[in-house]
Amino acid sequence: NVLSTPIRLDGRELTVRGSIGVVEGPSGERGAAEVLRSADITMYRAKAAGGNRFELADAEADARAITRHGLTTALPAALDRGEFFIEYQPLVHMGDGTVHGAEALVRWCHPQHGVLGPDRFIPLAEHTGLIVPLGRWVLEESVRQANFWKERHSDGGPLRINVN
Repeated sequence: NVLSTPIRLDGRELTVRGSIGVVEGPSGERGAAEVLRSADITMYRAKAAGGNRFELADAEADARAITRHGLTTALPAALDRGEFFIEYQPLVHMGDGTVHGAEALVRWCHPQHGVLGPDRFIPLAEHTGLIVPLGRWVLEESVRQANFWKERHSDGGPLRINVN
């Protein structure tokens, strides 16, 4: 409540906000670096929840934040190393069962976490701006695959590939 009252400084009115991450537990159970990291992660969770509040540390939320951060920092190198691949899901005509095309679904073969679906990395790529080069790669690979299928199966009519 004290922080909600504006402060006057040199004729200006300033509002101070405080977001606090609280780490509870027995003294000495964790090292100082671990406690500070957890408090920092929790403070950012308080800010994301609107700020001017406190949040209690949660080991599971800390682990998710650390994983998210690790994936975010690994994205550029993963694209350079070719860790992404595309799975093609057939588009089947319900009337006669014929395949009319495919949907391109990007996946990340992460060296530690295994195969990750787009829900795990697309929001991170969007947030960091890496969605543009990743999207370009997906489009180029999908066109390359469509050309391969077209040359190999020229009798099948037009093939369609959907890319999200």
